[in-house]
Amino acid sequence: MEWKDGRLQLPNVTLMAMTSVNVRQTIKAMQYSMRQIDFGDCVLITHRKPFFLPKGIRYAHTSKLTNIDCFNYKMLYELGDYIHTDFVMVVHAMSSWIMIISVLRGRFRRMISHTGTSTGICVGSATAWESAAGGL
Repeated sequence: MEWKDGRLQLPNVTLMAMTSVNVRQTIKAMQYSMRQIDFGDCVLITHRKPFFLPKGIRYAHTSKLTNIDCFNYKMLYELGDYIHTDFVMVVHAMSSWIMIISVLRGRFRRMISHTGTSTGICVGSATAWESAAGGL
């Protein structure tokens, strides 16, 4: 892992969130996750560009997410359209954000996020998303 000025450098990882509700809280989760990490890209995917979008978070448009099925479909079939790095870390509102990062094997990063009452491991690749969507 490379550190610069006390910040972890993850140039091949995109921090992303997709939502149509709780946009302000989702942006806060992204900002919290960016406190000590420099990601290759940070993208908020939503149906309307927030006027309060901070510098460093890119806006990407999608149609309004009307229910969980719509969200799931877009996460599986369309996520690859928005990700321009090898890996992606997904956060949600203030129920999921990056707290600890450590090395897994080789070039993969293990990202542990707080998810309410449990801890989950989130590792992903834009290619994996595209492969999974094409393989169904």
